[in-house]
This record gives sequence, structure tokens and C-alpha cells, in this order.
Amino acid sequence: MIHEQHILPAYQHLLDDLLAAVFKTVGEAIVVANEAGELIMFNNHALEIWGYASEDLLGQPLSRLMPERHREAHADGMQKYIETGEHKVLDRRVELEALHSSGRVFPVQLYIAETRIEGHRFFTAAVRDISEVVEAQNKLEQAQQELQEANKLIKARNKELRKEVRLDSLTRTLNHVAIKVQIRQEMDRLSRSNRPFSILFIDIDDFKKLNDDLGHLQGDDGPPEGAEHLPEQQRFPVDLKPGSRAVAGEQVVDLAEAAHRQGGVAEAPGVHAQPAEVA
Repeated sequence: MIHEQHILPAYQHLLDDLLAAVFKTVGEAIVVANEAGELIMFNNHALEIWGYASEDLLGQPLSRLMPERHREAHADGMQKYIETGEHKVLDRRVELEALHSSGRVFPVQLYIAETRIEGHRFFTAAVRDISEVVEAQNKLEQAQQELQEANKLIKARNKELRKEVRLDSLTRTLNHVAIKVQIRQEMDRLSRSNRPFSILFIDIDDFKKLNDDLGHLQGDDGPPEGAEHLPEQQRFPVDLKPGSRAVAGEQVVDLAEAAHRQGGVAEAPGVHAQPAEVA
């Protein structure tokens, strides 16, 4: 009920007509129910979003506008409020589900207020269909989820690429650039601790003959198999740093930690003695 202080006195006699105009033109659906939960008034916008004609709703229970799964809770809440004054939805905006005449459930945002006139209670709800808002939110959440998944794939791919750029495409061992970086890092580390090391450049003899006799496909397998063969045969009595081996063309580069120069030179002929087994 509008108090006199909220309207100019000169227009007080037009109050009913003004309220009717507001009721008709307001941008939200307006629904009014009595304390028995019967629909006694609503505007055209309410009929539009629920899909009913006026005669279908007047005098009908308010619960007709909500999905059946919510009706019992609504009735219990109404009864509790009448008896105790306790409530959860009055005088605040809440989001609930509504039931269209076609049976379609759609989301609404509503604000419910109570008015008491001559000892009677009336409940007025301003209702807004937020289907488009919820749909937009769902699409945004889906897009964000897809973006997160795409970022995961990109990170995984970048990790693979960072690994790939360090490997020779044929031998799948460290390439020239990577082995140089690896050797420099190991040299710096070992130099700080004053530990000896040896870098061995191992060449496969008669590699051209191997290709000519067996073919390039077989020949290409020689260097990587040779690199794998070294630690298995344990030709170096030293601690081989993992990942410190590279293959390039017909050469194998090996970084042997804790091997002084004489030790590395002494062991090198042992490698040279087994080319037939490696090939």
C-alpha cells in the first residue's frame, strides 16, 4: 500500500488508476496471492512467461506455477510462516524454478513481499524469467572449461616440443645443441666440486660400408644401438650421467663423470674393440 508521502496530494485520487498503469507496464511479471496461497491478481507479463490465459489462473493455487517437486516444501514453508513468522524467501531476491503451462521448467528470479490490509495477508512477487541469463552463464562456464582443457593440451604439447627440440629425429638421443648444453652444465658442476671427468667422442668405423652392405635403414640403427650398448656392457668403470649421451651421424658422445684424462684414454680402446658386436 502506497503511503500518502510517496505521492503528490493533488494526484491522490488517481492512485488506483496509477497503480493499475504501473501494474500493467512494469517490466517484470507481478503475481499476488492471498494467505491461503490462491492467485488473486497478476499482470499480462506473468501470463506471457507462464503461458496461461487469465481465466486459467485466477483462484488457482500458487503452487501451480512451480514444478511438482517444490510444491510440498512451498506449502510447508507457507504454513510455518503463518504460524511462527519464520521465512527464507521474503524481502530478498532468490532464484527458483518455475513451471510453464507446456510442462517446461525454467529458471526465475523473484522478490516476494508481504502486505497486510484489513487483517488479511497478501504476498506479491515480482518475477523475472532468467532463462537467457542462465543459458549465457552455462555457455560461459562451458567455454571456460574448454579453454582450461585446451590450455592443458597446449602445456602438454609444449612439454613434448621442448623435449623434441633436444632430440635427434633419427636416433632419439640428445642432438648437437642439447649435448653442448648438457656438457657445459656438467663441466660447470664438476668443476665446482673439483671432480675429474672425460668427454669421449666415439666414432663408428666403416660406417659407410655398413650402409652400403646392409642399406641405410639398417645403417641408421647402428649409432643409436651403439649408444644403448655402451652402458649395458659397462665399458666405462665410471658413473655415467643419465642423459649425457648423444648420437650424431656416425658419432657417439659420452660424458663420463669421475674419469680423469688418463682413465678416459685407457678405456677408449675397449670401445673400439667391439664394433662388430655393436653393429
